[in-house]
Amino acid sequence: MAITKKKLDALAEPLPWFIREYYQSKLSLQYSLRTLNSYFCEYKLFFNYMIENDLSSAKTISDIALEELNNLRKKNVEAYFLYRQEVASTHINYNPESVVATNRYVCATLKSLFRYLSEETEDDEGKTYLIHNVMKKIRVRNRMVTMSERAYRLEKLIFTKDETHKFLQFIEEGYARYVSDNCRKRAHFEKHKERDTAILALFLGTGIRLTELVNLDIEHIDIEQQRVTVRRKGGKMDTVAIAGFALKYLKQYMLVREMKYRHAAESPALFFSTRGPIVDQTVHILVKKYTKAFNHEVSPHKLRHSLASMLYNESHSQVLVAQQLGHTDLSTVAVYAHVGSKEIMDILNRL
Repeated sequence: MAITKKKLDALAEPLPWFIREYYQSKLSLQYSLRTLNSYFCEYKLFFNYMIENDLSSAKTISDIALEELNNLRKKNVEAYFLYRQEVASTHINYNPESVVATNRYVCATLKSLFRYLSEETEDDEGKTYLIHNVMKKIRVRNRMVTMSERAYRLEKLIFTKDETHKFLQFIEEGYARYVSDNCRKRAHFEKHKERDTAILALFLGTGIRLTELVNLDIEHIDIEQQRVTVRRKGGKMDTVAIAGFALKYLKQYMLVREMKYRHAAESPALFFSTRGPIVDQTVHILVKKYTKAFNHEVSPHKLRHSLASMLYNESHSQVLVAQQLGHTDLSTVAVYAHVGSKEIMDILNRL
């Protein structure tokens, strides 16, 4: 389901007044609606936890007072983390690494709020809303696997250079035969073939994120210059290159965009469904559908990893990979130096 400002406004309404100020501040910085939606869901959980555990005297979360956040202590927040771990442990796909990921997400979400309240706000006297930022004392554990183990697991999921070309060729030439015994699926494929292939090629040819792709307007694509402009996390605009192999699929889609999608004449969005601009869920489903048919089912984010791995294997430059993915910290992309690397094995075999 698409996250709209109207839906976010409704989600923010029952939250405390300072969350609504936080909301307006982040909107002005062009935070993605998807990110804010996730943050609000976490804040709702946190405030309910405060009420249920007598950390607030409020009857509803809208009545949570700033002073009650100011009075929180490190042990209170750590107890909340334990509570969130217990919730995570009830999930079917629970594993210790998911707990680490949950802790990191919760920590980042709460730190964003407390940083805003203690550093970016101003009352009538020019003072910040919070004096005590308890989140500065909170630390979370890093990943529980080594870089080599992460790379080994990732290597089994991503597309190699050869697989990338075979996959796109399969969609273009083989998928129709794959669904030939189902008239409805065949008709749906023929209607959306150019769009779907362009989306998959753009993921594999740029490494952009799912939210970045669905938020693209047609003006953000420059086929002649092989560039696409995206809005990164935090609202920052970035322009990155498009791999040459993806261009023909984009051109094919551009030729039929207005012919096949009636909303294209009135909306600047790049990609459409029959109902309007395409949404995250539609793209996620189509990626799963086509990769499963290719016997290599992955998520859109694994296509991003695929491009990053291919780019590193060709360039051996973490700087170039970081630039293409929109990262500023090189350590974030260090894992790609290990994916597909046979250097250690070659050396060991010579011993």
